[in-house]
Amino acid sequence: MSKAFQEELDSLNLIWKSFSTTYINTKAEGELDKTSNVNSQAMSNLANTYGKYKALDAKLTGATDGLNTNLSNVDNKIKNLKSKIGNNKQELINEMNINIASDRLRTDKYNYNSETYIQASFYVLSISTLTFFIYKQLKQ
Repeated sequence: MSKAFQEELDSLNLIWKSFSTTYINTKAEGELDKTSNVNSQAMSNLANTYGKYKALDAKLTGATDGLNTNLSNVDNKIKNLKSKIGNNKQELINEMNINIASDRLRTDKYNYNSETYIQASFYVLSISTLTFFIYKQLKQ
């Protein structure tokens, strides 16, 4: 944030705090019509300060909207690069699956398949052993 923006925000915060304290302190008396002028004036000053807050917010939003248009161009370029990389990755996976890739990738595919076969046979053997011993226990 710029220094001018920070100073304006601090100024608005001090004004808001002052008028809100005055409004709160005179609210009860304002209801009894003792100091209704002070209370209504504090309320109008709070409304005015709120309007200044909204104007400051509009300035800040306008500044960020300008940044968003610049960033959207960069974002589109990044999306295009990601899609190109994603397509290349999919082509590489397809080549690995049909085993026409280079020797190293073919070896990785072979190792992956071997590991899968070993795990599958381990699970089948474990389940078979478990069912056998459950059957033995039920027989006794």
